[in-house]
Amino acid sequence: MISIENTEDELQAGLLATPVGLRDSGRVRYAAAMYFYQRRMISGDILEVYRACSKNDLIDPKNQT
Repeated sequence: MISIENTEDELQAGLLATPVGLRDSGRVRYAAAMYFYQRRMISGDILEVYRACSKNDLIDPKNQT
């Protein structure tokens, strides 16, 4: 579970919520997911969903979990 503990968490949470369909949005969401994975706030399984969706800006990872 993601909990906002500092300003960087807040920034990354905003990036994680980047709207589907924007150019490079999949990569932006994946980078933010990696941040939260490294902070141990999301699981490896969730990170894998963001990785798999990162190549296609039109796929919403929230619908894949």
